[in-house]
Amino acid sequence: MISKSMEKALNEQINKEMYSAYLYMAMSADTTHKGLDGFANWFMVQYHEEMEHATRIYNYINDQGGKVELKTIEKPPSAFKDPLDMFKKTLEHEQFITKSINDLVDLAKKENDHATEIFLQWFITEQIEE
Repeated sequence: MISKSMEKALNEQINKEMYSAYLYMAMSADTTHKGLDGFANWFMVQYHEEMEHATRIYNYINDQGGKVELKTIEKPPSAFKDPLDMFKKTLEHEQFITKSINDLVDLAKKENDHATEIFLQWFITEQIEE
């Protein structure tokens, strides 16, 4: 069982993960349009990974007896200067996501929510890879 504050924070993280997917899909679309098929493929792989992250959190909330509440996903940019610009934005975004995951771990520790803290360790490892 998770607290209402943890449930809310995890729902917000689902939104962030889905925005990440949306951002990478936009980057894939832009590079496809520019004929940069290798970049387009790489960004589409990232899209699928981010959707998996959102789904993991979705399943965890449900497994813990919480209620998933999906929120509006912000529109990502649709055009980018060049691949270097995209990778700079990707790094910046991944740093934001890493901080968000760390904040969730801090909340889990504060609430003595050991199950969620253990669950989030997978995401910490994943962010190290990113």
